[in-house]
Amino acid sequence: MQKDKIVVIEEHDLGNYSNQFVEELGKTEEVHIFTDLGSSIHDNAILLTAAEVCGFKINTNLSFVLISTDINLCEVAVKYYGRIYKKAILVNQDGVVRELYSIWNEDTYHFVGHELHEVTIIWKENSKYIVYEPFVGETFIVEDSNLIPCQRLEKVHFIYNYLEDIVVSFEQMCQRVVDIQEIVFCYRNLEEIYTKREQIGEVQLGMFLIALDQFQNNLRGKSDYLRLTLISFLIAMTANGKYLNDFNKIVLLNDLNFSLYQKYFYWRQQWRFPIKYSGMNFDSELVLEVYKNIYQKYYDELCTVLKPVKYTERNKDRVIVIVVQFLEETHAPTRTALERCATLSKMGKEVFIINTCEQLTLLGMVPIFGMEAGRIFEQYSELETYQYNNETFLYYQTKKRMPELEETENILSIIKGWNPYLILTMGSGSILSDLAANIVPVINIPLLFSSVLKKENQLVAVGRKINEEEWTILKEAGYTLDTIIESTFTFDIKQQKKHFTREDFNLPSDRFLLLIVGIRLDYDVQDDFITAMKPVIDKGAYLVFAGYFEKYKNLCKEYAFLEKNSSFIGYQDDILAINELVDLYINPRRLGGGFSIAEAFFKGKPGITINYGDVAAAAGPDFCVESYQEMVSLIIKYMNDDVFYSDMAKKGLERVNELTDSRPALEYILEEAEKRKVFF
Repeated sequence: MQKDKIVVIEEHDLGNYSNQFVEELGKTEEVHIFTDLGSSIHDNAILLTAAEVCGFKINTNLSFVLISTDINLCEVAVKYYGRIYKKAILVNQDGVVRELYSIWNEDTYHFVGHELHEVTIIWKENSKYIVYEPFVGETFIVEDSNLIPCQRLEKVHFIYNYLEDIVVSFEQMCQRVVDIQEIVFCYRNLEEIYTKREQIGEVQLGMFLIALDQFQNNLRGKSDYLRLTLISFLIAMTANGKYLNDFNKIVLLNDLNFSLYQKYFYWRQQWRFPIKYSGMNFDSELVLEVYKNIYQKYYDELCTVLKPVKYTERNKDRVIVIVVQFLEETHAPTRTALERCATLSKMGKEVFIINTCEQLTLLGMVPIFGMEAGRIFEQYSELETYQYNNETFLYYQTKKRMPELEETENILSIIKGWNPYLILTMGSGSILSDLAANIVPVINIPLLFSSVLKKENQLVAVGRKINEEEWTILKEAGYTLDTIIESTFTFDIKQQKKHFTREDFNLPSDRFLLLIVGIRLDYDVQDDFITAMKPVIDKGAYLVFAGYFEKYKNLCKEYAFLEKNSSFIGYQDDILAINELVDLYINPRRLGGGFSIAEAFFKGKPGITINYGDVAAAAGPDFCVESYQEMVSLIIKYMNDDVFYSDMAKKGLERVNELTDSRPALEYILEEAEKRKVFF
């Protein structure tokens, strides 16, 4: 259990008795003493500063106890900062006078029937509402426990002393309509803050985010473009699913100001947020509702070309493969799509690849924080065929930004003219594919192991078994068992071309190396994972991070044991070569990365993953655990039990053989598809 941190803030010497009292506390608790504060002792903000210096973090349950001879300061600590200081001890020269306890109690502030759950305390003083605590929340409470809805708060005063100029500029924006140039300028300010976020104190940043939250609410009806820019920044900074819900509600309800292409751009960008900012709890049905709204508008525009082709009139030997992004063959999703095309060809099918270039399209682009653009190989637009492993496929790639209506209609006409038996869509997020499902049957094959895509009137081939909870959710959403095909996700492992030694990366030769792989390690590697690894490090394990990990050095400063017991080796394009050097693959709680554990298995290395996301789906139950505590125990067993290690390595090889044998899996999917009612 995390022990309390004791903060001693005093204007004068506490005296002999009180000093002894503090000394006794120091034997069991972590004590921090602040002296020579002078007049600042009466400044409420000193309590926030003290907490921050002592290691306060907004996203933890760490609490503090204040010791002071100042009754006013003690009362402020427990009244206004009750989520930080759970109690204050008032002392004098003769000893402990009394203890004051925080009035903060989560149960006190739950309102039956209210849809919001997180709480930000706002106190009413001298006719002003004042925010003291640096927690970004949703419900607003005043001292007398009356709920003050956000839209009724005309003015909220914030305690902050950082980024003040930016806060003032946001306040000014709230008073008038904002043009696009100002939004771009605002975006640049936010980018600078995001880049320097590690250098900004948690408290200062927390207060700024609360102010920002209030400002975006005050922009209702004035500038939804700026609101979405600010909300997307709040998503990036807090990973709070509430903001993603707010984002989608604005997009869904605003048909007047947003064009169709802008709405689609917003939808595609927000689709990435839960992957980038792990741990978000958001309303997935709301995301689907936004998409349905967009889809219906496309359908209404293109309905004349969306006429079904009868089963008896379609060419059974032709299959169209739709991809939303087609890049180099080292790009895992592209390689997976090509491998399936090659398998179809060996099954006697004529294959036509259509690259719709829909992945993170810039069509309809408007400022949104953290936006990304999908890569496009423009030269592929000149190709009419594509060769892969001695197989040749017809190929079409649009030259226009998609899903532009005229080009979408053009591709649908190409599909209808070629007259395929069915369409296989590789990956998710293709509105063109969803529209094409009105012409010929579409089987959607996710490029993520764990994906269960909700597609109306389409078949979805899921690369794993679906658990009972997921079936329940799908049924409640109106989907039938007839639309889901449980299969095996298969892919082609990239050939190894390099070989390294541990010395090449300055890795210790006598340690048990644990490999963590990811292109979003900044989001995937959280504090709970780092602290969980401390026991195995103490027993001789060593962490090796491979991928993209900008905050690695900062984590090493924060966790001294990490700097001496880990290495970050950067992005590696030959991960099989890296697996040769390590002893065990481990995976934190995250969504993506399914290929990485299979690559470890391929090199004879076992793996451990939290039972969540793509890696767990790829690994299978033998390599999954439910908690980091269980992961630690299993790592220690791998370190000490050679027979167990060998047996699990063999199981890993058996699993990867299943994952790389595409033909049986694809044959099963096609056979099952033809049996389903939605296959017209």
